[in-house]
Amino acid sequence: MLLCKSGTYLGGRSLQGAKVSLYLLNNTLVEVFYSYMEGTVEDIKMTSSQSLEDYHVFLKTGLA
Repeated sequence: MLLCKSGTYLGGRSLQGAKVSLYLLNNTLVEVFYSYMEGTVEDIKMTSSQSLEDYHVFLKTGLA
């Protein structure tokens, strides 16, 4: 709920049957892992700016 209200969506990517969304919340990068098959949030992780490389292709092409 906090991500929806206060976070900024930066992009998304697909990873082994999951959609991973990247948010910025209070100067912290947060990834949300959503399972397509289960229809649920599987995990939420704080991540480093180095993980932005995983989103580079999606952000550059606008596929997010």
